Amino acid sequence: MTQRKTVCLDFYSTYEMLDFVQVASDHLGRLAGLDDDALHWVGVAVRESVINAIKHGNRDDERKHVYVEFTPLSNSAPAGIAIRVRDEGPGFDPSSIPDPLAPENVLKASGPASSSSVRSWTKWCCSERPRAAWKW
Repeated sequence: MTQRKTVCLDFYSTYEMLDFVQVASDHLGRLAGLDDDALHWVGVAVRESVINAIKHGNRDDERKHVYVEFTPLSNSAPAGIAIRVRDEGPGFDPSSIPDPLAPENVLKASGPASSSSVRSWTKWCCSERPRAAWKW
């Protein structure tokens, strides 16, 4: 049995880093045993999370850092990887996010209530640090 190690990325808040994070996410997800469909959706979530960290957390301040951690889950089935994205922003209260499934929010094209993924990932960010974490 090989030892599982966390891979940590630490970079300045620049959108130019998105492609690098995507390559790392794809490679580490593949090593963790994710299939092509899971790799795609993990990549979408990681990319969007990094964009949010840069834009909303760090407020496009290129002096601030974004941290992304990839930790393969145990060797037991199903395959998976835990991913944590952090920034140096002030944080937010997850309960302040409008319910995306409420009738008045279902058809919104933008904003925090426009995506049910916001609601699903907030269940992982109950403390100020880490701000967001997912498990696939």
